[in-house]
Amino acid sequence: LFRSCTFAQVPLEVTDTLQLIAATALTSDPALAPRRMVTVLDGRQGRLHLGIHQLADSGRLTTHLAPCAVPESQVAAHLQSGDAILVSPVLAARVALLANGAGATVHEFAAVHAGMLFAPTLSLRAANLAELEPLYLMGSYVS
Repeated sequence: LFRSCTFAQVPLEVTDTLQLIAATALTSDPALAPRRMVTVLDGRQGRLHLGIHQLADSGRLTTHLAPCAVPESQVAAHLQSGDAILVSPVLAARVALLANGAGATVHEFAAVHAGMLFAPTLSLRAANLAELEPLYLMGSYVS
């Protein structure tokens, strides 16, 4: 049984796609820095994958809501006035109604690429094999 993931004695550090999207958005639009960023991906079957992040004084993203699949009807309960909702262009119109009702704004995010894994705003954490498999399986449902 593996207790941690290592390659040549170098520990594996991870982040999630939702935080990576928030870091990418900060890089392209630094004005988002003081706002909570609600990252949204299509979770299928009437659900949206949400993650809520905000840039801390340390210059790194902190997590207010860990990635989770939420029924679309319950998304508004997670939104606050002033939130920046980061969505793909495909979801923008669908999420705009939720955003307007909560006093949040919708921002279409740019394409995310592997180079963003080196963004200084990411909060990487150590991982172990037991937690990586379910994350991989959950990711296989997101297009």
